[in-house]
Amino acid sequence: MIEIFKDDFHTILRQEIGYHSWVKKSPYELRRLLYVDELKIHHCEIPHKHLIRNVLNDIVCPNEMIDIFFKAMIRAETRFSTRFVPQKSHEERLTGNLVSEMGGALELVKPIFREKSLQIYGQEKEVDFFYMDLSRGGKLEKKTGADLALGIIVDLPDFPPIMKTFIFQAKKINQSTQIDVNQLNTLKKFQPQSSAYLFYDMGLNSLSSPMVLQPTNYDFNKKYEEATNNDNATFNIQFENVMNGMPLSAFLCFPLLENDGLGSKHTKIEYLLDNFDMVFEDGISTGERTFSGLLGLISIGRKINYIPIQNNEGYNIQLE
Repeated sequence: MIEIFKDDFHTILRQEIGYHSWVKKSPYELRRLLYVDELKIHHCEIPHKHLIRNVLNDIVCPNEMIDIFFKAMIRAETRFSTRFVPQKSHEERLTGNLVSEMGGALELVKPIFREKSLQIYGQEKEVDFFYMDLSRGGKLEKKTGADLALGIIVDLPDFPPIMKTFIFQAKKINQSTQIDVNQLNTLKKFQPQSSAYLFYDMGLNSLSSPMVLQPTNYDFNKKYEEATNNDNATFNIQFENVMNGMPLSAFLCFPLLENDGLGSKHTKIEYLLDNFDMVFEDGISTGERTFSGLLGLISIGRKINYIPIQNNEGYNIQLE
């Protein structure tokens, strides 16, 4: 266990929040992701509490540096769920709280990341995070129907280089919630394999991790098709259906990094940022962006340099 996260991880175990609802429902979903000692997990039915303890205490990612990032994201989710969800804010504000916790957790593990990379690679590597508000005065969701975009960059000596983006529509849920069909249609048009819903569990008894559920999920898509066939403007999704998704921390560290067909791929940081850049009509800027929410940049291996652009909105962002 990362010592600086001990109190938050103990909160997960003591209060049975975070991963508990997901793992209790589908422990096999987590087991199939983990890279752990075969003696601990080999084909036996491990109680879900022990499985969660393994996740918090052991190296469970195929790369130790990514495992540090994984632990930081779990810590961010825990602080988000215990400190901000009970305040019952709207989705946009909650998304801002989540992004802030992500940045805070990664800032805390920077010394650990540098020390471990020095041991493994003989050189200090960086983990870094930077986010920008592209809402242009609060005009959220104007083009994509999304609240949050994450760019994730991996540049490590012993891991395939990765530069991807993924967008999320935030949605609060307790026992159930309504999905707007038009909003979903907008989200689906923006690179279907690069977008998903991010559900915030507002149930104070469970306080589950923020859950990623892609529109391609069977139950979700079935409800969507029924709604469109019946010309319904909305449809209901249940909490148990959302638990068929995956916590954000696990989604970022396993399928998004390992599945080549998931997320939008880029070859340069400039191209990644262009994905969310201004809309041009006849060569003239409309003053609108293709994406109007929070854009968070995660770099595992390199420092993010950002310089404000003079007389303009935004930053010149480079990887060091």
